[in-house]
Amino acid sequence: MNNHSTNADIQEYGCRALLKFVENDNNEVMIAEQEGISTILSAMKRHSSNANVQESGCAALCILADNNENNKLRIAAAGGIIMILSAMKNHLFNANVQDARVWLCSTLELGCE
Repeated sequence: MNNHSTNADIQEYGCRALLKFVENDNNEVMIAEQEGISTILSAMKRHSSNANVQESGCAALCILADNNENNKLRIAAAGGIIMILSAMKNHLFNANVQDARVWLCSTLELGCE
């Protein structure tokens, strides 16, 4: 993802691929330790107007945060809350982004539904 940061399609597919890898709890930890959270957030920031990147990024962050307190803290510390709010504002009428946002807010226990 880092080598093709300007390509929205690659960023979307990269986030989706991470979703598959985090089905294993060991991968969830490894992805976070290898800067996966910051990579996802960078993709979301660079492609803030792309609803597919936002949806995939929120979904990947949610899976990383689910039942993992360390990852919740990493996401918050890396600016994830601001990114979620930005996705929410930029894609008000996109149901998939809003669904992913609600899911992530719930996982992070932000109370922003």
